Amino acid sequence: MQSQKERNYWTKKEVNDFLRRSVSVLSTDFRTLFRVLLFSGTRKGEAVALTWNDVDFRNNTIRVNKTLSMDYGEVQRPKTSSAHRLISLDD
Repeated sequence: MQSQKERNYWTKKEVNDFLRRSVSVLSTDFRTLFRVLLFSGTRKGEAVALTWNDVDFRNNTIRVNKTLSMDYGEVQRPKTSSAHRLISLDD
């Protein structure tokens, strides 16, 4: 018998349920953070290291070029060059 692997992602329905329910329990800042995490694919450390200079509202993009080190609590450059990227977002 094949064992079922633990799922490590949310379905579209689960994402929509979370976003709908978050309106009544989370601040706008936290809802924005979760939306960025859900729709950009950034890691937690990358998302919390974003600054306004990384956000381009005209082109709906964010530039990932740093990360918050969870071990040291400081902003650092990503470990690999492929971690530097431009991510397109929805309106």
